[in-house]
Amino acid sequence: GGKIKTLWVDGDDWTYISDIVALCQHYQVGIKIICDDAHEFPEEFPVITVPSGSQNTDLYLINHIHEKDFVITGDYGVASHSLLKDCTVLHPSGMFYTKENIDLLLWRRHLHAKLRRQNKKTSNMKKRTKEDRNYFLSQVETVLKGSVSNENRH
Repeated sequence: GGKIKTLWVDGDDWTYISDIVALCQHYQVGIKIICDDAHEFPEEFPVITVPSGSQNTDLYLINHIHEKDFVITGDYGVASHSLLKDCTVLHPSGMFYTKENIDLLLWRRHLHAKLRRQNKKTSNMKKRTKEDRNYFLSQVETVLKGSVSNENRH
């Protein structure tokens, strides 16, 4: 699988950030948190701030990630671009995006947007539980350990 060079975190929705930073320090993997200036993170975090605007964070990520990087994002567009660059991509739920599931996810997002415009209810996010957190962090750790080779995931 080769060692992950950089872990990029899409800082738009970020709950487990201190855990992720700690794991990166432990495995000596660089981490960059990208967020717009509407978000506040503690000083000691490696944050790159972009001007707030709907797509700025996403565009920054898409333009700066490299092949074999590790990307954590809830945004399907960013995920899709990251997969094209052969990155390992994880959703905050702990689900890995793959070349196989991304099309379905993009299609579902399109459908949900359509339903929202027609004012139909779509399922809301449940509050994340301790189990969710543990599952997510174990997925992150698996990648950082390098014990998951990228080959298995496409």
